[in-house]
Formats: sequence, C-alpha cells, structure tokens
Amino acid sequence: TTDITVSYEAEIMGWDFGNLWNAGQAILQGLDPYSLPHFRYPLPFAYFMALWALIPRDISFIVWGGFNFILLAATLRRDIWKWILYFPVLHEFYQGENELLFWSLERMLRPGWRGAILGALLTLKPQTAFVLLSWHLWHWLRYDRLTFVRWLGCTLGLWGIPLLWRPDWLFTWLAGRSAESTGSEAWLFSFSNTTGLFSLLRFSYDLFLPLVIVACIILFWGVFLSKSKEIAKACLLLANPIGLLYSQMQLMATAPAWLLVPLNLATVTIAILFRNFAVCM
Repeated sequence: TTDITVSYEAEIMGWDFGNLWNAGQAILQGLDPYSLPHFRYPLPFAYFMALWALIPRDISFIVWGGFNFILLAATLRRDIWKWILYFPVLHEFYQGENELLFWSLERMLRPGWRGAILGALLTLKPQTAFVLLSWHLWHWLRYDRLTFVRWLGCTLGLWGIPLLWRPDWLFTWLAGRSAESTGSEAWLFSFSNTTGLFSLLRFSYDLFLPLVIVACIILFWGVFLSKSKEIAKACLLLANPIGLLYSQMQLMATAPAWLLVPLNLATVTIAILFRNFAVCM
C-alpha cells in the first residue's frame, strides 16, 4: 500500500481525488482499499474509482474535472456561469471532490427505475444521501411505493453484492470510521466541523444534547411537514452532524445565485478566518 499512497502525500491540489484514485488503484492491484489512510467510503465506490485508476492519476484528475464540468453544464445549462464562484464548486475543481456528482444524481431523480437506480447510487456517500435523498424517500413511501421498493432492492443489491467476495467489508468500513475518532471529545470535535447546527459545538461541547433535540425537530419539520424539497434540503443540512464547508454544494440552485453565491463566499471567508463554521448557518 505504501507505493499507492506515497506520491500524493505532499500534494495539495487534487488531494481528495488522489485519495479516491488510490482506492481504485488498490482494487486493480488486489489490495484492500481500507488499508489506505484516507479512504472512508463504502466498498462499491472503490470499484467505481477503479475505472478512473485505469489511467495515470494526473491525467485522470484532469478528465475527472472535465467530467464534473460537463455535469455542471448539463444540469445548470445557461446558468452555469452564475455558480462558478460558489465555494463548493471552486473546491470541487481544485481538490477533485465528488460532491457535484452526487448533487447531479439527485437533480436527475425521477419516479420509476431511473429514480431507484440513481437513488441507490446516492447512498454511496451516506452523509450526502442523508441531505439529498431523505425527502425523496419519504415522498416515494407516501405516493410511489413501487419506486421506493425498487430503490430498496437496488440499494440492497449495490451494497450486498460485494459481500459475496468480501463478507466483512461493512464491518471493516464501519470499524474504520469509528477508529478515526477515539473518545467522545474526538467525535464532538468532528461534529463541530459541519456548517450546520453542530458547528455550535465549537463554543461548548455541553451543547450537544440540546443541539440533538433541535436537530431532530428541524429534521422532522423539513422532511415530514414541509412540502418543499428545497426547504427539506436546507433543514437536513442544518441537522446533519457530518460534513465540511464543501457540503454546502447540496444547497446549490435551491436559491437564486445572486443571493447564495456572495453570501456563501462571505460566510466561508469568515468561517476560515475564525475557524468556526457556525456563521455558515
């Protein structure tokens, strides 16, 4: 595994993509992607990254950027230029993140097999699926149970097929995520890195239980009572205990660009300067 990871340790640009490319390279070499220090995704995503690892990393990073630009252009069309300076978009192309991929999948969700398959793919980044998929699942469960059942079947298949040759991958993945933060304070610090309610933990860890209660209320109202998918996304992002600054990609196009882009840039700048993401709420 050393040969896979060492060449990207000193890199800044393309850091996130490099870690994922490494996981794909591990699959191609018959190695365990969870032996790498920065791979935190469900195992099926490593097989997706194996496609990108078929070509050299630097070239793959450029192709990945082009692929993401096509996704952005296909989704936003003539409005693409309005969102170019949105911080999560800038971060996407600089670090090679994948948030735009999952955002695009959600924008393409429709009832039927298309929604079921794309919804299953969304679960490969659970913290993002929590924000982007929850409202759809509740809507399908109420009004389109056939799509919900199809989504459930596709998701079980996507997550279950790798169990045929790697029965322990779920345990290894979950154990690895747990090992990243040992002790309650480490978990609380991790939660404080979000741009939602739990960013208030930077002021005091004693706020955890009250914030859990408030988050549950906001989540319940956004998903079950609000009739707006966009409002539900905002509520779920507020309630989500896992995420970083680029997670605000999930809100792109939920409000006019003239409002959200400058507001996002201002709050992100303040958050970075003061090392507290609470202002991003």
